[in-house]
Amino acid sequence: MEAAGERARPEEGAGYPPRMRVSGFLSESALAAAMEQPEMPA
Repeated sequence: MEAAGERARPEEGAGYPPRMRVSGFLSESALAAAMEQPEMPA
């Protein structure tokens, strides 16, 4: 199972970079919205 985990890591890592960029933009928007509306629990 360890070998499968190691192999799954590189696969996920390869697909993460593009998603990380999108998540980064969403995170910035979420942080901006949270700072603008502190009343709403992000």
